[in-house]
Amino acid sequence: KAFLEGRELSDLLGAMDSRAVGCHTTLTVKNTFICVVETEAASPISGISRRRSKTEGDYLCCLEPESADPVCEADDVQVPTDRLAALGVALQVGEARASSACAEIRDSARSLAFDAAGSHLLQQAMELSGAQFAHDVAMALQGLIPQAVCSQNAHKVVESLVPRLDVEVLAGIVHELIGHSSRLSMHALASSLLCMLLEHLAAETVAVALVDELLSGDLTQVICHKFG
Repeated sequence: KAFLEGRELSDLLGAMDSRAVGCHTTLTVKNTFICVVETEAASPISGISRRRSKTEGDYLCCLEPESADPVCEADDVQVPTDRLAALGVALQVGEARASSACAEIRDSARSLAFDAAGSHLLQQAMELSGAQFAHDVAMALQGLIPQAVCSQNAHKVVESLVPRLDVEVLAGIVHELIGHSSRLSMHALASSLLCMLLEHLAAETVAVALVDELLSGDLTQVICHKFG
């Protein structure tokens, strides 16, 4: 920036012309200042290509830099909305109707968890039911935990389950995540659930195994990632 202290603008521009050979010069006048921005074309080294690093986009599908992770496929479940609405009303009525609704919700937990309205219904039922209901839902989701923690809908169900489950059942959930720790630690949704699970399990053997797996991977990639 050159401050105009009595100098003529034409003199300043003439002095700058001699320095502008071989580059593009843009002048922006801001009040009493002249801002000079010089840009030059990039000159990449021949024969060398460099892939741009990124954290946007990949995390939503739980991708490695070049390949998709099959653990993150779901949320295409369609549940009849009229039935969900009826179950929601039954939960609000309470007593026998609520108990019957909870039983139906529990039995359909595997599909409801991945549906937007179904996920909300499961969380509502958990608020009204005891630890046994949470245990039954966790059992219903066995084998789907890696997909569930990545799901826009099911991850909320798992999040609600964690404080309601005993150590043994939580250990089973973490065990399903072993083998996917690096990818999940950089996932927008799964990363926070990993932290929650580790907090609840502390020094349990399965939690230590998950952390060891993560530490043995590419820590630079994880640390530099916005969710890692």
